[in-house]
Amino acid sequence: MFHSVFLSCFLVLAFQLSLTAFSASREADSLELLLQHTTDPKEKIRILNNLFLEYEFADQQLATRYLNEAFELAVNSPHQKELATVYTHQGYFAEDTGNYKAAEENYLHALEISTDLNDIAGIFAGYNHMGVTYKYQGDFPRSLSYYLKALKLLEKWEKYVYRSGTEKEIRQLKKGFSTIYNNIGNLHYNQADYRESEPYFLKAVLLDKALENESGLAIDYNNLALLYWRLDDFPKSLAYSDSCIQINLKNEFIPGVADGLMNKGITLKYMAALARDKGDLKLADSLINCVISDNFRVIEMKAQSGDKLGIANTYHNLGIIYYDAGDYRQARTFFNTARTMLEEINNKATLVNTYKTLYRLDSAEHQWQSAFDNYGRYVRLKDLLINEENTKKIVEMEMNHLFDQERAQDSLMHVESDKIKDAQIAAQEATILQEKTFKIALFGGLAMLALFAFFIFNRLRVTRRQKNIIEFQKQEVEIQKEALEEKNKEILDSINYAKRIQDAILPPLSQLSDFIPDSFILYLPKDIVAGDFYWMEKRESRFCFAVADCTGHGVPGAMVSVLCSNALTKCIRELNISEPAGILDKTTEILQHSFEKSTNAMNDGMDIALTVIDLDQKTLAFAGANNSLYLVRSGELIEIKADKQPVGKFDNRKPFSEKRIELLKGDCFFLFTDGYADQFGGKDGKKFKDKNLKKLLVENAHLEMKQLRVVLESNFKAWRGSLEQIDDICIAGIRIQ
Repeated sequence: MFHSVFLSCFLVLAFQLSLTAFSASREADSLELLLQHTTDPKEKIRILNNLFLEYEFADQQLATRYLNEAFELAVNSPHQKELATVYTHQGYFAEDTGNYKAAEENYLHALEISTDLNDIAGIFAGYNHMGVTYKYQGDFPRSLSYYLKALKLLEKWEKYVYRSGTEKEIRQLKKGFSTIYNNIGNLHYNQADYRESEPYFLKAVLLDKALENESGLAIDYNNLALLYWRLDDFPKSLAYSDSCIQINLKNEFIPGVADGLMNKGITLKYMAALARDKGDLKLADSLINCVISDNFRVIEMKAQSGDKLGIANTYHNLGIIYYDAGDYRQARTFFNTARTMLEEINNKATLVNTYKTLYRLDSAEHQWQSAFDNYGRYVRLKDLLINEENTKKIVEMEMNHLFDQERAQDSLMHVESDKIKDAQIAAQEATILQEKTFKIALFGGLAMLALFAFFIFNRLRVTRRQKNIIEFQKQEVEIQKEALEEKNKEILDSINYAKRIQDAILPPLSQLSDFIPDSFILYLPKDIVAGDFYWMEKRESRFCFAVADCTGHGVPGAMVSVLCSNALTKCIRELNISEPAGILDKTTEILQHSFEKSTNAMNDGMDIALTVIDLDQKTLAFAGANNSLYLVRSGELIEIKADKQPVGKFDNRKPFSEKRIELLKGDCFFLFTDGYADQFGGKDGKKFKDKNLKKLLVENAHLEMKQLRVVLESNFKAWRGSLEQIDDICIAGIRIQ
């Protein structure tokens, strides 16, 4: 399948790595010599901690021995700060081996000790380590909460340090900011918010450059390499990967070299795919061979350091390479190995993607039962991550609610106390008054007292009755509220399940880019599920692509879209119809046959723009049902009109017509539904209209298609403003290379 491995990919690297064997133990030898000649327990704990760091990635057995010795000395000593460091290192070791729960427990011990000692640096480290371990467990909200605590601590400390701190404290402060910026940037990256992560990574670079902090810069460059790969800026990604690798080689930090190689391999794999699309198969195979070789080298390095998560990620990457090459047997071997390791270390955030890739592999091999099982695991684990976040939010709301209740109760007690005091004063005054007028108004006073007692008794009885009525009404409201919330939850669960079904039917957004690189799809459903959908199929050199708008939106529209999408697929796969007009005619027949079984009149159907592109002949065939096709050529927009009839039931129906176009290099064509043009907005609250959409497309057709997608989405949000989105939106653009 692949050519022989190209030694030029890693020859220099292998030579440089071999040099580390001669120098890795120099510092460790010096520390062991110091350990033999010191009798101070505090100094011994410090040396043992440093020896653990020296052997953490080189010799796990020796690292564990030194760490255990440090713990035995520190746990029964008064040196609490050193004990906090031991707990932190135990957290490191547990994290290295994928035992995140143990890491969490040790970091908490260290944080508690640092808090008791008011050790600012230790508290910051504790917050940061807790954020990292929660990130690995997929609990992003809790991870961010700890990162923000660390950031607030640094901001408070900053005022003191710049006013009266030492040079060492200023450096520690800047390193802390760099670390936390990187970690917050990584959280945004893990949630696919790439543009939001970029400024955090760049802030970290500026700080580490000012500090001449090479180890920090290596981490910064590694993060930027991954970010620019995601943003399709491959030259930048490779440059940052190389910088990361060179710094780690210079500092003889093998795990950092492995991370740099792994990320560089991801970028090279995508560059190989681009080369293959352009027909340069020799370059594509050369790049893939380099990637495979580097990935196996990464596995060796990660195995030396005991980094199970890194090994699992690398096996996953190898599985994707062989999956893309069509070698499903080898791909399955790597995917299963990655899955087993991730299940062992319980890394939910990464395991969810492995289940998803196994589901895709099963589907490609038509192993439907296994595909169903793996898809179920993917959905359940994804839902679990979401539910954990919801639980956290609910707990926060409950705590706020309890706090409000306690505050209200304190306020009522205060009011009642004031009332009692006032009543006591009034009683004393009344007693004095009674004593003065007792002889004169004895009977009158008794009569007034009896009247007052009757009044109080009557008011208490009325108040008690009103209170009972209010309590009863409150219970009824609570019961109705719970019933309504349960019903709403059932409805929302049903809609979310419908969305999973619709997502499974829709092809991945990346599939269009795989067929035609310079392209985009802007898909903005009005509700959780949509009536708009996009559809694509490839047969030999012909690529069929459509954008459709089914009757209604929300759940009804989604149900119709499933029927319509299946009908289009049946025309291609089972009936072998390849002309767009014939596909629409047959789809109409299938839908009418499906709906005629109903006893009620069913007029549901869809408006659609359907193209069949012959990539070899450079031609495009188009047929449309109410939805036209826009072609932008040499700065001018040409509208290829659709037939004025839907796919579905329609009086005086005619066979669909077909238009053919000879494609030229640089031609851009756009398929769309009516949701974008019909949106109300702007300063007057009017529709956007077709003419403004045409103008927007012509003015920006020179941009890359992915950039044009951003322009369309930004313009839509600006136009809509605070108004509600009125319909589903689906626009697709393709440029002919």
